[in-house]
Amino acid sequence: MASSRARPGQVVTREAILRVLASACIAGGLGLVFWLVFYIGSRSHFNAGNCGGGPWGCLGVAIIGGLLGILAIVLVAWPLLHAVGVRPAWPVALVGPGVALSGFREFVTLTNSSVVSGLWILLAVSYAAAAIITAPRLYRYWSAAVAMAVVALDLATRFIGGR
Repeated sequence: MASSRARPGQVVTREAILRVLASACIAGGLGLVFWLVFYIGSRSHFNAGNCGGGPWGCLGVAIIGGLLGILAIVLVAWPLLHAVGVRPAWPVALVGPGVALSGFREFVTLTNSSVVSGLWILLAVSYAAAAIITAPRLYRYWSAAVAMAVVALDLATRFIGGR
C-alpha cells in the first residue's frame, strides 16, 4: 500500500518548483507594470511636445524614467518575493538583475523585439533562473547547471556573434 506522505525528495522538488514559478510571476508582473507605465507615458506625455525643455528633451525624460523604473523593479522585487513565500528572497532579488543583464544582449539579438515590450519575458526567465541558482536545498548540480548555462549563453553570443 502506498504511503500518503511525500518523500523528502518530492518535498524539495515541489518547493523548488513553487520557488521558480513565484519568482518568474513576480518578475514578469513587475516587467509588465513597467511596460504599461512606459507605454502610457510615451503615449500621453511625450507626444504633447512638452518634455521639460532640457538639453536632452524627451529622450532625457525617457532615459531617466527607464532607469528609475528598472531601479524600482530591483527594489520592489525583494519584498514581493518574500510576501509570496520565496525563502530566502534576497538572493533571488540580487542575482535576478545580474542574470537579466547578462541575458539582455542575447534577448535582443534572438528576438529582434523592442526591449521595453519584451522586458517582462526577460525578467521572468532571469528571476526563475536566479531562483534555481540560489535555491538552498536544491541539488547543487542543478544550480551549477543553470548558472553555467547562463554564462555559456553570454559567452557564446559575445564571441560567436562577433560583437
